[in-house]
Amino acid sequence: MDPVSQFKFACPVCGQHLEAGVEEEGRTTECPSCFKKLTVPQAPTGTGTKLIITASLADARRVPATPAVEPGAQPANRPRVRGPALYIVLALLSVLVAAGAIVLVKRGQSKPAPEPPPTPRLWTERTEALRLVEGPVRGSLSGWDFSLTTAVWQDTRLILRQDGRQPEALRLQISFPLQGGELVPGKAFRLGPDDPPFEPPIRILWKAADGTEKSEAVCSKYLLWVEFDKVSKSAVGGRIHLCLMDSQRSWLAGRFSATIRTRVK
Repeated sequence: MDPVSQFKFACPVCGQHLEAGVEEEGRTTECPSCFKKLTVPQAPTGTGTKLIITASLADARRVPATPAVEPGAQPANRPRVRGPALYIVLALLSVLVAAGAIVLVKRGQSKPAPEPPPTPRLWTERTEALRLVEGPVRGSLSGWDFSLTTAVWQDTRLILRQDGRQPEALRLQISFPLQGGELVPGKAFRLGPDDPPFEPPIRILWKAADGTEKSEAVCSKYLLWVEFDKVSKSAVGGRIHLCLMDSQRSWLAGRFSATIRTRVK
């Protein structure tokens, strides 16, 4: 089809409609509304009265004029996004965000609790240096590191035991000199290097590699400070600091809560 002799075009800045003849193609004109310098576009073909093309700015790189589309028509080179498809995409994004948040929360909840700081070495040979510290009982027995796993009170004996390490079933047993087995909150025992040890003596027990029970009696001098602050029908609790005068400088210090195997009278 031949180009029309007269055609209309629009200002790309303000949308003002202008009219030009086919002989004015490529010339520079001025928009009467916004006063921008425009380049008259190429005349369209056809005689549609609703066909409006857009000019380009005179100082911009000239590109081929793009004819305006008929009202209600859909541009062929632009994908049409329909409402339901957009809603589906937004819903999928929401699900992904929620799933990511759940994973982050679960990761935060699955983090193991930090271990308490280790008790500093508290071996001493001076009675005045004994200390009652908080935190579970820790220390060293006959050269083996000790960390309390289970505490039991049986008759008048306190048994502090460690499991899960070598040697197997490493434990300390203290028999307290209680008349009739009496024990009340606030009861304390404090022995210095010049005081006679308990009778029967303190014992260190463990299982050898072949499964046999081993026992070592502590009959020499030692320092001991024990204070009971909880006594009930089911448990005995308190704090202890023990230092043995052996070559390995064995010691234990910290808090214990012992389950009663035989009722305290």
